[in-house]
Amino acid sequence: MRRLSIMLDRLKWLDQEITRFRDYEWKATSFHSAIFVAILYALLDPKRHRYLCELSTPIGIAILIYLIIALSHLAYIHARLNESREKRDDLLGKLGQERIFTKKFRWRDCVKAKEGWGVIFLVGFGVSLILLASAVLFLLYKDP
Repeated sequence: MRRLSIMLDRLKWLDQEITRFRDYEWKATSFHSAIFVAILYALLDPKRHRYLCELSTPIGIAILIYLIIALSHLAYIHARLNESREKRDDLLGKLGQERIFTKKFRWRDCVKAKEGWGVIFLVGFGVSLILLASAVLFLLYKDP
């Protein structure tokens, strides 16, 4: 009975971890998007645009570096989310319950991931950051 109680407590904790990482994935995307939107806002002001265009090369390089860091951050969060999901599934298997995470969404296994919807969200988050960074770079190198 004690072992079952410990396993159920661990299952509850893993569910909380999964929720935390899922929320963190959304919050991180929002944070990184806000950075790009703030830069876009600064570029829309004609006075700031002229000043920022003088520094276009270093700012462009900084934006690309930040984009790489942001995408890496999202990938790391998603990897941690998947680790928690796999641990929960192992625990559910020991309890004799149906595994949740290993139900595969078939779209050619979404680049061989164990679950498809999470990959779709990750790709969507990444594409949104890439589009925002592209808009920033476009406005940065556009003639005033």
